[in-house]
Amino acid sequence: MASNPDENNKDPKSEVPPGKDDQMTAYVEKYVTRMCYGNDLRTTLTVEKNKKVDVLIAKKYTALNYLTHVDNPQNLVANLQLLHSRNANMLKGLYQVVNAKRNAFQAYDVYCKKVLRVKADMQKQRKCFDEFTGMNYHDLKKIILNSTIEVQEIREKTDLKSVELKKKRELIKASQKSMNNDIRVLSQIERDA
Repeated sequence: MASNPDENNKDPKSEVPPGKDDQMTAYVEKYVTRMCYGNDLRTTLTVEKNKKVDVLIAKKYTALNYLTHVDNPQNLVANLQLLHSRNANMLKGLYQVVNAKRNAFQAYDVYCKKVLRVKADMQKQRKCFDEFTGMNYHDLKKIILNSTIEVQEIREKTDLKSVELKKKRELIKASQKSMNNDIRVLSQIERDA
């Protein structure tokens, strides 16, 4: 390929204008020759590019022909029916998604109501076990603290009662011993008499 044809063409006004007719004719012929040469180069480039475009178009149509070639016309109908059913399924799914997005607030409200119903049912079931299961943390903590205080008071009272019972038991044992001694002494006196 030749270089750009515009490089060979110089502006005719930049050259010194000829003074005589022969020089003018030579100058015009030289300028026309340069223009013809530039036009020939451009024509050659255009023809080469058109050939490349024709080759690419031929490849494109060959590929399209290969892709759309169907051996059996019945398969085309079956394929079209399959594509139609798939398209219908996709449209149905898309329609459901669009409706779900439109009804998101209603769906969320319905979901919340359902969850609240389930939670209420679960709380009803828990109530049969004990009253502390559904209680919040702070109330439960207070009840546990009160219960531990009550347990300590009960233990203190129990300890006092156990000490009191021990004293009574010792007193009973002592009185029983003394009664046994008295019975022995009386039986001894009875034997002696």
